[in-house]
Amino acid sequence: MSSISFRRLLLALLLFSLPVRSATAQTLTSATVVGTVTDPGGAIVPGATVSIKQPETDAVTKTTTDSSGQYRFPFLKPGEYEVTADATGLATTTSRFQLKVGQEQAVNLTL
Repeated sequence: MSSISFRRLLLALLLFSLPVRSATAQTLTSATVVGTVTDPGGAIVPGATVSIKQPETDAVTKTTTDSSGQYRFPFLKPGEYEVTADATGLATTTSRFQLKVGQEQAVNLTL
């Protein structure tokens, strides 16, 4: 193999490895909250509005539960959080917890 071909191969390998490093770094500095929303009888609640708030910054993000009653908040900064679920005809519920780097915290809510 000529030295030019070897250099091109080395450069190509280096370029293809860069996106993998940045994706890994993003995961290692953030955390995720997942959960399921149910009613008092244990039935799943699809379409419930779920909000997550970081009291330190007052930043709020919202999502809706899927057909399985599940929700997900990825790429969160570590810290204290409040998750609130709300659905028509059911009482609102809130859970407060501490989130650590790299953690996937399950927070199941019953309305």
